[in-house]
Amino acid sequence: MNFIVSAPTQFFVIVLVLIISISSPFPVLILSSFLFLAVIANIVRVNPVQPGILFFIFVYHWLQIATTPFAAWLGGISINEMSMSSFGVFTIWICFIGLVFLGLGYSYWIRKLELPSIEQLRIEIESFSFNKILFLYLLLFVLNIYIRIFAFYYPGITQPLLRVAELKVVFLYLLIYFVYLTKRHLLTLLVVIIIEFIFGFTGYFSGFKNIIFYLIIAAIPLISRITFSRIIIGGTGVYAIFILALSWQAIKGEYRSFLNQGTNTQTVKVDPAASLKKVKDLFANLDAETRDRTTFAFLNRIAYTKYIANSMEYVPSYKAHQNGALWFENVSFALIPRFINPNKGIKDDSQKVIEYTGIRVASRLEGASISLGYFGDCYIDFGFLGMMPFLFLIGWFIGSGFYFFYTKLNSLFVFKYAYLNVIFFSFYNFETDGTTLVGVLILNTIYYFIILKVILFPATKFLRLNL
Repeated sequence: MNFIVSAPTQFFVIVLVLIISISSPFPVLILSSFLFLAVIANIVRVNPVQPGILFFIFVYHWLQIATTPFAAWLGGISINEMSMSSFGVFTIWICFIGLVFLGLGYSYWIRKLELPSIEQLRIEIESFSFNKILFLYLLLFVLNIYIRIFAFYYPGITQPLLRVAELKVVFLYLLIYFVYLTKRHLLTLLVVIIIEFIFGFTGYFSGFKNIIFYLIIAAIPLISRITFSRIIIGGTGVYAIFILALSWQAIKGEYRSFLNQGTNTQTVKVDPAASLKKVKDLFANLDAETRDRTTFAFLNRIAYTKYIANSMEYVPSYKAHQNGALWFENVSFALIPRFINPNKGIKDDSQKVIEYTGIRVASRLEGASISLGYFGDCYIDFGFLGMMPFLFLIGWFIGSGFYFFYTKLNSLFVFKYAYLNVIFFSFYNFETDGTTLVGVLILNTIYYFIILKVILFPATKFLRLNL
């Protein structure tokens, strides 16, 4: 089951895709990228009402692969030139095929889920008190700020504390679902969105985009029919997000230097008021010419096949395939605590890029972390053919984790959706390193399960109207 698309809308989409493909210097590759999107959507969206997060993950992965030819087109260069590798085009094909294998592994478990109807979700959310959801959200919003400050003073418990801080997002999703499903309290949600958006600029990374992603993820299971008007509305929204993203790309270098006060670290050394004033001033001084010059850099940042292409050129010509050693190292680093292995180093994704591509990139000591991505890890260990079943296995494990939480959450469906959207949000980046992937999949499962039992079950009882 998937989206229902009317015949006129299908015709419009097909014509638009053909025009874009034929107009480009890479017609076969761009047309094929859209075909792969259709295939992946049918694989991973087993039921229209399934939680939106995993569909979002796969579409975002697809976007980071498919953007490469568009960026090369805009830059007036070949894909291989953009990738700085003769494997540039080949890498895109391999990544698309790998994404299909990943989706097949994931969908094995999703087909087993018992899913509600939209009407059932609506009945469930109306059994909650909107004011109580809002109260818990605001309480956790404030606690989130202090927990994140406190967490980094105690490295041994940083990750568990950060997972607790993310509880705020569970109740933010419940607010979004409440408004989407009941069409009430829209103004309150709009204020919350503005607050989240503004506070997103106070961090080192582009946290402002998260609220946009949350709104999209929450909407996915509630959309069963694609119409021409929805395409126009969606296209307008995408364009607005694109302009915002371009503006951020144009100012983020200077803004981050201000945040870390020239220390070349990924830290914030100014107070929120100063950071918001700075970002306001930078946006105010931004002109259209600067934004236009940033377009290629922005698309080049989204596209994330360059380092994988370089690893394919470097391995095995200059360094042998690792035959599982790299993933063993990923698992060991993620799961073995430092008190058991005192010689455990400091995680620096850039060092892996340097070792397996031969390219010099900025390292952790220079205030940067550049990841090869877990698709690259799979290739380095197992080669073109061996990486495909391994990606299927990764998808299978992600799907099994999703299935585990979905079936163990003895709660209302709408709460399951909110909590699962938070748990699996960390997977959305295509460039996620293998070590991070293992840590998110295994350690976060433990953290979130404990949080569920200790904090969230009592909270859901508090939310019900009959209490």
